[in-house]
Amino acid sequence: MLTETLAAFSPERTVALALDFEVALTHALRDCGLASSAAAEAVAQAARTSPPDPHSLLEDARHAGTLAIPLVAHLRAEAEALQSASAEAVHRGATSQDVADSVLVLQLREGLDTVEPLVATLANHLTNLAVQHEATPMPGRTLLQPGEAITFGYKAGQWLMGLTQAQARVEREADNALVLQFGGAVGTHMGLEGEGANVARALGSRLALPVPAAPWHSRRGNLAALAAAIGVLSGALAKIATDLALLSQASVAEVFEPRSEGRGSSSAMTYKRNATGCQQALTAVAPIAGLVGTMLTNIPVEHERGLHGWQGDAELFAQILSRTRAALLALEPVLAAPEIDVHRMTQALDGRDDVGEAVRLTRALLAACNR
Repeated sequence: MLTETLAAFSPERTVALALDFEVALTHALRDCGLASSAAAEAVAQAARTSPPDPHSLLEDARHAGTLAIPLVAHLRAEAEALQSASAEAVHRGATSQDVADSVLVLQLREGLDTVEPLVATLANHLTNLAVQHEATPMPGRTLLQPGEAITFGYKAGQWLMGLTQAQARVEREADNALVLQFGGAVGTHMGLEGEGANVARALGSRLALPVPAAPWHSRRGNLAALAAAIGVLSGALAKIATDLALLSQASVAEVFEPRSEGRGSSSAMTYKRNATGCQQALTAVAPIAGLVGTMLTNIPVEHERGLHGWQGDAELFAQILSRTRAALLALEPVLAAPEIDVHRMTQALDGRDDVGEAVRLTRALLAACNR
């Protein structure tokens, strides 16, 4: 399955956000008396009217080792052509990692904004299933064997709780991780004439990013924690997809994906009804655990800036988020209208229809999820 990379991580958006950072920085310097209004306006106009070609700039970045070097050179040249002495206002007090990390934070904010509505939609579908089938008995299954009775609503409620908790964890970790990075060469605001804190606050305000107590470029734990939280979210999706796929096996046949022309059939065995949406979701999330593991290896950077590791965080997050979004999209039509064979569920119980307190627990799950 092809997973489309989120637009926030495209070359065009990456360069646009880097320009946003540089323009905002120049205006923050002006606000703190470290750049003239004419210079700030020249930089803004240069970014607006003469932006670099994103693909060419990224090629230059590969040669230079960082996006900031060719970007700053381009912006300085274009600004200087508009206003003499404006070049010195470009990138003052910043370093390449300030650009890279702050752009990553902005990309993550945009990427997460595309994921959250999809999670909410899935949660609504699961709520509907839990309510509609709170008393629909079916076999519980342990170690892949039939166990005592539960209800399908209880199973859906458990899926909902897993999804809700995972999304809440993502939001908590996002609050910690999505903050401004601005520190300069070694994170000490060198060269800003004692105005470092004020410049940081002005820059954060312009980018709508919280400003941490100190630069965090050598502390990668919050980013790794956010990656892990998204990984848990993908795991919650995989849990749902796995259960649904098992319930749709021909030998079980209790829940099927909705019928759709040209979907779910086999090219060689036309009688089959494959769990295509579940397959796509599971395929999408399968690599995420490994990607999260790589994020964890990027935590111990060397001294005040690491030689390697952090430079790949954007690529890792692009895959983690894009694959999570792909899984959400794959499961949405499945959970919107699954075919549920209540008779088959009851038949499989073989008279063991005592569901215990499943109905009460389903309602408790819904209440805990504010449903």
